[in-house]
Amino acid sequence: QYKYISPIGVDTELPDWLAAKNIENGLSPTPQVFDLSSDIGEQNNLAAGNPGLVEKMEAQLKSIVEKTYQ
Repeated sequence: QYKYISPIGVDTELPDWLAAKNIENGLSPTPQVFDLSSDIGEQNNLAAGNPGLVEKMEAQLKSIVEKTYQ
């Protein structure tokens, strides 16, 4: 039910093709967590109020990436 979007680095620049679009790209310097069962439009970022959930989801993502790209 939850969707996690990991943060981009604060020094990370968007590629020109994306920056020039002038659209919401979903990239943020802070983590994003959305409850898709009640917020399908991803308007209410739950990350700040749920640090434990962010930690859990970050760990799950890290594990998947490490297993995939070893």
